[in-house]
Amino acid sequence: MDNFNKKSKTYAQKYAQDLLIKFLREEAKFVGYDAYVKSEVLPTITWRVNRDAPYWGIFPDYPIAKSENTIIEIVWDEYLFNTESTRKDAIPTIDELWNFGLVLETVLDIAIQHKGVIHTAVFFDEIPNHAINFLKTGAIPQIVVVNSYDLLNQPLFSTFHGIKMPIQILEPFNL
Repeated sequence: MDNFNKKSKTYAQKYAQDLLIKFLREEAKFVGYDAYVKSEVLPTITWRVNRDAPYWGIFPDYPIAKSENTIIEIVWDEYLFNTESTRKDAIPTIDELWNFGLVLETVLDIAIQHKGVIHTAVFFDEIPNHAINFLKTGAIPQIVVVNSYDLLNQPLFSTFHGIKMPIQILEPFNL
């Protein structure tokens, strides 16, 4: 974990993360189980909702791990050894990763699940150095960087419709 020198998350990033998760889960809930979301919050992002409430396939602080030299690409609730997870969302803790014999590769600020794999990684303000090498592998095809202040400076409204903020969508091989 020597490459894991990420600076602490700021309050702005934490509140922006909570707000964006809320908006994305509302989009998923609106279309319903087994339907496709064409996101209004993150334009050009599409995913199939095949997880139920309360998570809807949208996960905060999502750990990506590897076993020897193999990255675990499936979502944690489908991982073979993840029958004893202590968290309801089935995302393992660091101790559970160690117990599975896995090594933490990176952590995504938000992960969007699609068809059993993490399809979209969302980061706030910048992509941390520990994530760049992993993302360059192309294991996650969509990478989004959101400015936390842009998200927090949205006018108050009751739904996710009408969000206007610049986002950066990156290709894995162009990092």
